Amino acid sequence: MLLILYSIQKNPPKQSEYFNQLAESNSQTQSSAGHRSSGNGSNNPFDVVRRRNSDCRNLDDPSLKLRDEPSCGIIANNSLAAFVKVLIQLDKANSDKDSTYKGLGWYATLPSIQQRFGNTFSVRMGFGLHFGWAIEGAIGSVHKIDASYLSPHVNVAARLEGATKQFGVPILFSSSLYRWLSPDAQRLCRQLDNITVKGSNEPLGIWTIDVKNFDVDLGDCDMDVKAAVHRATDFSKGFFAQLQDEGHKKFMEMFRKGFDAYISGDWHAAHDLMTKAVGMPGYHEDGPALALIQVIKIAGGTAPPTWSGFRELTEK
Repeated sequence: MLLILYSIQKNPPKQSEYFNQLAESNSQTQSSAGHRSSGNGSNNPFDVVRRRNSDCRNLDDPSLKLRDEPSCGIIANNSLAAFVKVLIQLDKANSDKDSTYKGLGWYATLPSIQQRFGNTFSVRMGFGLHFGWAIEGAIGSVHKIDASYLSPHVNVAARLEGATKQFGVPILFSSSLYRWLSPDAQRLCRQLDNITVKGSNEPLGIWTIDVKNFDVDLGDCDMDVKAAVHRATDFSKGFFAQLQDEGHKKFMEMFRKGFDAYISGDWHAAHDLMTKAVGMPGYHEDGPALALIQVIKIAGGTAPPTWSGFRELTEK
């Protein structure tokens, strides 16, 4: 079962049309990523779950040969594609100041919104994606019952969603999801760290996908749900091929060298390489590079004697 949590990172104004705008973006997760529930007991408004029709009780066993591997790849690709589409649609909506259609950007011009949030208000969302099993069921009492999902993997997804703020990226996903992505999708992703989360001692790689170009034509975003079950999104075609440019490839070369030095424990070299990376035009505010520079700075510029290539993610 693929578990995805996401939350709105700013409190939006309470107008029905405004939420209709958000719902239009949320429909992408329904069609491509899975089914939504009302939450997992945290402050996150939604869980999104894509179900697999197979026995996933031993997904934590690395030696397990899943019986239906193609469906895992389809689910992983389509889920990541869904949230990339949401990010692009959200950016377009934030830029839409047309009062006729009342895009999200139009609401940001309202005096009541500017008085509360300032004149730079925009809607931002954070997404945490993880692959694992969960128990689905109705939880509550005679007064209120909600469908929800219980599992350590739900907690991992929630931690990843929270960590998007620390790394300054809108999407974080685990190595458990990354390994099921197609090679074309993996080429657009970068690893940001190896971590352990609260409640687990198992190191987990965390990744993101960099969307550097939002000025793309999404075309017909509606996806046939039945067809999506059997067809993985092709990340080598359409607007996916336009998400990154040559300048980003040069940045990635520098970032990966710094990341490799960070993992190997050569934090002096990692600091220098990451500093060069954020010094490149257009990358002065790259959240992941700045986050690792801060980690190294707090540690005094040297990896701990017990460094094993991962660290504990202490902030929730």
